[in-house]
Amino acid sequence: TQGRGFWILDDMTPLRHVSNAPDDDLRIYPVRTATRSSAQQGAGHYRRDHVFGAMLPTAMKAQNPPEGATFYFSVPEGLGSRAQLRIREADGDSVRTFPTVRIEPGLNRFTWNLRYPGSSQGGAAARAVPGLYSVEIEAGDHTAQAEFEVRMDPRLAEEITVADLQAQFDFLMDARARLNELGDALAGLRQVREEAGEHTANTSIATVRSAAIEVERTLTAVEQSLIQTEGAGFANPSRLRSHIQFVMTAASAQRGEYLDARPTEQLSERLGDLEVELDATLIELERVYSDELGELNERLREAGLDEIEAPPVRRRRVVS
Repeated sequence: TQGRGFWILDDMTPLRHVSNAPDDDLRIYPVRTATRSSAQQGAGHYRRDHVFGAMLPTAMKAQNPPEGATFYFSVPEGLGSRAQLRIREADGDSVRTFPTVRIEPGLNRFTWNLRYPGSSQGGAAARAVPGLYSVEIEAGDHTAQAEFEVRMDPRLAEEITVADLQAQFDFLMDARARLNELGDALAGLRQVREEAGEHTANTSIATVRSAAIEVERTLTAVEQSLIQTEGAGFANPSRLRSHIQFVMTAASAQRGEYLDARPTEQLSERLGDLEVELDATLIELERVYSDELGELNERLREAGLDEIEAPPVRRRRVVS
């Protein structure tokens, strides 16, 4: 009847370890094991409960414990209002840094959603593979550290293993690297095209203007291979960035809704094809910098004008 309710204390760890003595140092309480589960928190009439898995009307879904690893830490007076929090893997490699965590004297709480940094170009971010991790908090000249464990969702099918989740992680990190390469190339070509456009609009020297127009044209063609510059539709199919984003989403949301599994052979094959296509596009970008931009720079030198510097093109060589 919705007429009854219960209050549940999600984590009693701070109460179990609290001391009557006043804390005069930064302190992290023992971190409870985090479960790698997936919640459906989007807007709509129904939402999935990430604890029990049921689809519930939004109005009936109460607040659950935050999804991820939750850190409780106490802060003494005089350490300011901001702290830096860093997550590390068991071997010490940095996972993620939160440079400006808001703090206040007394008990504080911070939740990491188990996700690694994503790409500025979009796509699904990889989540922590089950295993051991550590958290470090720095506030003023005080530092505190604690270890914690990430475990698999016990509701996953028995055939899903940690090795499968590692394969999913590797797939997403590889795809993220490709998106980052694409984003760097996109930023570089746009900067060069903008500088060439200034000569197209402002120069009265015919040879310079003609060469600048050609640089703009060829760079725009490369851009249109990397991203969708106009609206979607049959006349303007999606481009490389959209395709890489799609395989990342597919690899992180298989077997129904928001469930984990090893990427399929088809996804791995498709990502390989996209890597080859991206590499070919970046090779073409290098050619434009060498030829069309090289021609423009020669005309600029003849006119006594500053040349346009070609940015480096970062790419992983792949074999088709």
